[in-house]
Amino acid sequence: MDVYALAENRYGADFLAWLREEKTQIDFLNDLALRKGVVLMYGPGFNAPEGTVRISLANLNTGDYAEIVRRLFELMDEYLEESGLSLADAA
Repeated sequence: MDVYALAENRYGADFLAWLREEKTQIDFLNDLALRKGVVLMYGPGFNAPEGTVRISLANLNTGDYAEIVRRLFELMDEYLEESGLSLADAA
């Protein structure tokens, strides 16, 4: 999953720039685990592009994937508040 693309599409280019500047990819994964209880893998560790995470498709129920995305966006909403930007800035 391309977290950077999701961030830019949902929150705008300014938010993506803030995210890249203020949070490492490992910070993001750690925050997702600690704050939201979701453990994903570092995408580049599997030869995927920067800004991606890996989600196992082998051991979860279908509804679990929607919950992962909901919590991921919850974390990004918290980051949006932290950044001082707003969704209006994305327009």
